[in-house]
Amino acid sequence: MLDYISHPRAMPQVREVSIGNTGALLTHTHPGHYPKRDLRTTEGTTKDAEAMKRSAYFFTFAVLLCGPLPGNAQESEIRLVSEQPSPLTRSVFVAPNETRFSGSAEVTGTVEIMWEPSYEGYPGYFRVALKPDVRSQKILPHEVRRGPVREIWLRNADTAVATLMTPAQKKAVSTGRQMFAAQATLIIRSYRTAVDCDTRAYNALLVSVVGPPPALSAMARPQEIPGC
Repeated sequence: MLDYISHPRAMPQVREVSIGNTGALLTHTHPGHYPKRDLRTTEGTTKDAEAMKRSAYFFTFAVLLCGPLPGNAQESEIRLVSEQPSPLTRSVFVAPNETRFSGSAEVTGTVEIMWEPSYEGYPGYFRVALKPDVRSQKILPHEVRRGPVREIWLRNADTAVATLMTPAQKKAVSTGRQMFAAQATLIIRSYRTAVDCDTRAYNALLVSVVGPPPALSAMARPQEIPGC
């Protein structure tokens, strides 16, 4: 199993204190609950400062003694893995809440094409997704906690529609009442993954189709597309 490392999505702003080489992280969103004092007096301010210092020393000692804290403080890294050697390699490009890969991969699975109508002033658009089969899942980097990749959204959807569909099929799917699907083998590149609405999503660009064009079949589209 190949292991990739990714930084977690942005967390709420907190004060962070790294503790030595243990990898532990102390996060404080509140200074602690201490007896109320008149901050206008030197005595109250000094005692509060001393109490905060004692609290910080206590937490530092506890972390060094017991190891990394559980929960979000422990999630300093996210493991992205592939079960078999992958042609996709981790890119050096760094983006907030997104991990990018270079290279291209041949992926076989079910391709689904549907039309998303305009909504609240936003124009309609084609949505194209590739659901990889078990064999292809093994070469796709994925977050180890969430399991294999179930769906890859193609960012260049217009190019995918022009490549995969006939003009008659494109007109039929544009009504929004049905979708088209078929088994296909595609070459993809610019593979990316990010977390949105607490769901890890994967997307890529379509490069080409392997073999003859897929035999798309029309079917009723789902009543509701998963989302936020």
